[in-house]
Amino acid sequence: MFINCPNCKEVFRKETGKCPFCKYALTAADLLNAEKEDEEHKVRFEEDKIEEHRRRNKKYAISTILFIICFVGSIPVGLVLLDSEIITVVLVVLTFAIYIGYVMLSKCMDCPYCGKSLGRETFNDYCPHCGSRLR
Repeated sequence: MFINCPNCKEVFRKETGKCPFCKYALTAADLLNAEKEDEEHKVRFEEDKIEEHRRRNKKYAISTILFIICFVGSIPVGLVLLDSEIITVVLVVLTFAIYIGYVMLSKCMDCPYCGKSLGRETFNDYCPHCGSRLR
């Protein structure tokens, strides 16, 4: 584990017991503060991971809603407004292609901890691979 020297602010290994730069000897209070800062850093890191997963889930849900709107909207546009079945089929296929491309290229469905694909498990509370809490 690394620690910032309270005297000169240089980073060094805690196990050495004293700063190799300014020769400051670490006290028990310094070690306690370093452990407390490390624990706070870990908590913030976990919270950031969970927040990133929530943002990805929100992005995935919004894209799904937009896909449904575009899919349902392409049928009346092609049939009623443009009066062509071919254009309707082209619009539907294009909508599918854009959505599938978006889902395949995005990282919405990966676990923020282990990086493995969540597949249909995207909205569950725990990753089926590593068991990490996702929400």
